[in-house]
Amino acid sequence: MIKNIILTASIALFSLNATAACKQLNIFNKTDTVATYNITVAKTPEMRARGLMFIKNMPLDTGMLFVWPSYKEITMWMKNTFMPLDMIFIKDLEIVGIIENAVPQSLDILTIGKPSDKVLELNSGQVKLK
Repeated sequence: MIKNIILTASIALFSLNATAACKQLNIFNKTDTVATYNITVAKTPEMRARGLMFIKNMPLDTGMLFVWPSYKEITMWMKNTFMPLDMIFIKDLEIVGIIENAVPQSLDILTIGKPSDKVLELNSGQVKLK
């Protein structure tokens, strides 16, 4: 399960020099690669604000990594997002919280109540599969 794994150092590189171009993210446990995703990095305020809005579907091996310049209690929502998502909240390279199956187009504020500096959004159900 993705809840018990460690993220690769690739995320650290994304946070320093990534653009909106699609990048590959590997997720590892202590001995093996658990999952590989093609992700778009949302690093600017404008990219983070738009996120995955207006996208009707995406391949299962695709996601978006939201990156903030410092730790904070991150809040997300699903406005204008047409597909259910799993959200993985990350501080440095550690998973600090997960929200599964976020409801499409909901205006509810989603947070884990802890500081983080990244959120990885994947298709709903991916957290349980890995």
